[in-house]
Amino acid sequence: MAAKRRAPKAKKKEAVAKRPGGSSRTRKRPAAPPVTAPSARALAKARAKGEPSAAELQLDDPVAQAVALSRSLETIESAYDAWEELREALSRSRQRFGDERRRLDEEGELLVGAVRALTDRKIPPPPPSAPVPDTLVAANDAAAADQFLAEARARLDEAKGRVIREAAVAEAAFERAFADVRATARARIEARARVAAPKIRLLPRSVDPEHRILHLERPSPEDAIVLFFVLTGRIPSRYGAPFDDSTDDVFVGPTMLYPDEGIAADELRPSAQRLHLLLDAQPAVWPLKGYLLQSLPPVDGHARFVRWLARGAVFEAELEDGYGFRNVLSREEAELITGGLLRLKLAGRLELELGRG
Repeated sequence: MAAKRRAPKAKKKEAVAKRPGGSSRTRKRPAAPPVTAPSARALAKARAKGEPSAAELQLDDPVAQAVALSRSLETIESAYDAWEELREALSRSRQRFGDERRRLDEEGELLVGAVRALTDRKIPPPPPSAPVPDTLVAANDAAAADQFLAEARARLDEAKGRVIREAAVAEAAFERAFADVRATARARIEARARVAAPKIRLLPRSVDPEHRILHLERPSPEDAIVLFFVLTGRIPSRYGAPFDDSTDDVFVGPTMLYPDEGIAADELRPSAQRLHLLLDAQPAVWPLKGYLLQSLPPVDGHARFVRWLARGAVFEAELEDGYGFRNVLSREEAELITGGLLRLKLAGRLELELGRG
């Protein structure tokens, strides 16, 4: 007996709404509301501890958002993104408070100048309603001007004091946020170094029987950050720092340092000897730009740096030599540098492979 064929299920009809006049149109179902992620402020309130409140600081938003960003994604890069946002917010904050102080100073100078012009009788007095001796007009003008100036100065001093206090609160809040982000970045770099040692490939090249040039194959951005930490025990101040060869002056080349962590603008291209002094004052963060740094054992009581300078697809070793660095190494120097990397490999701090340059 043939099986009965099931009738196809009828499709559900969409609701139909009648238009005025008898015509109809299909009424679409309303779309579901989009799912939104928690705001940076909500994340900051939920996760950030010890941050300034809105009552303490008008600039709570950029600080809270940066800290929330550093904690919302468990990656090294997100911590550095938050670090950069904080730098930008701090720059805007200082600019705003600086502009306000300049405005108040200019207002004060204008008032002093106006009173001086008045008391020096450079401005003629208004015509009196009745004849008054000229000496009496001058005396009255001077007394009134002095009183006005004293009251105006008191108001300006109060406003300046308020701006100074707000700026101090802002600086303190930013400093707490920077400390938080630095600690977050370092913790993530240390964790990455423990579970996945950076992989590097050394490419030696002979110049002649007695001289060598050493290259490192360019690692990934995160391996470069972790390698920075393995070589120095510090963290870089910016995520892409090892590869950054940008320059503010094409005639003198890239700077060696970023203007971070208290490094002054006139110290961005230090000599090799000056670099030691600047970095000795930085116990946790080194604002190096465009290279990795490796320390060698001291010679005659003086420690030496090897600067692994970013050059396209490789890092090239440059040994400290007097006030500068040189890339052509003696055979003994090349062996000493390679031995330092080998020691880190044997300690399990990095994975080293030897290739051909």
